[in-house]
This record gives sequence, structure tokens and C-alpha cells, in this order.
Amino acid sequence: ARSSGNEGCDVVVGTELSDGVDVGGGGMRDDPVPLEYLRDPNYGSYDVSLTVSLQPNSSKFKPTQICQSNLKHMYWSSVQQLVHHSVTGCPMNAGDLLASGTISGKERRNFGSMLELSWKGTREIVLDGDGGGGEVRKFLKDGDAVIMEGWCDGKE
Repeated sequence: ARSSGNEGCDVVVGTELSDGVDVGGGGMRDDPVPLEYLRDPNYGSYDVSLTVSLQPNSSKFKPTQICQSNLKHMYWSSVQQLVHHSVTGCPMNAGDLLASGTISGKERRNFGSMLELSWKGTREIVLDGDGGGGEVRKFLKDGDAVIMEGWCDGKE
């Protein structure tokens, strides 16, 4: 079931990964303070590295990495997102897929959307394509390829 017009998924993290990549508490900020039903004393997220690269349709060169972030930067935990989604009356069923939305960090290289990366279209993003082209983007163009990758290294 859907409660918004968004489609797609940034990263799929199964519960079987939780033993190896759960980073536990400490990631949650207090601004804004969550409503009572969303407060989670066992707040935790997953340590999943994420990158986004962009390759223009016209480019013959390698994609340019435009973002590097981590799932542990999420403000809301997966549990909180599920609770918030279901409290609105939207039914959840086995196999339903929830998307996290934008995952951004504090540094410019960690911004998770073209809107953030281009600072609302006021900054150009140079696509070096491994030394070729030098095309720029403020927003995506028809035919651009967006490559999203995620991985976890696990606990040592």
C-alpha cells in the first residue's frame, strides 16, 4: 500500500543483516523531538555505505560520483518509519517495501538529492566522467543514468 506519490527504493536492508551492521543508538537527534509514539529508547540504524553516480546520456566516459553518504545518517529509524506509516491507517502486508527517501549527511558531498547538491539550482555540479567532458548539471536531464550503490562491511 502507498501513502504518498513516491516510487522506488534507495536501499533494501533485510533483517538478517542486523547482527553485522546495526550501529545501535546515538544517531538520533532531538530536534524536532519525536511524538511520544515515535520515541524509541533502543534507537538504532544500519551502517550501510551509499554512493550515487551520474552519467549523462551524451557521455562516453565513466560515471561521476556525486554523492557519498551512509544509512546511519537517517534521522528516523526503520522501526519509526514503519510505525509512522501504519498509524495513518495504511495497512502493511508481508513483502511490502518502504522507501527511506533522501539520505543526507552534514557535508556537501553527503547531500542526497540533486536539489541539495545544486543548492536549489544555484550551484553547478561538474561531471568529470574520469577526465572527460566536463558537463554540468543542476538537475537531471532526460536520458541521464543515475547509479545508486550500497554495501556494508559488517562488524569486525
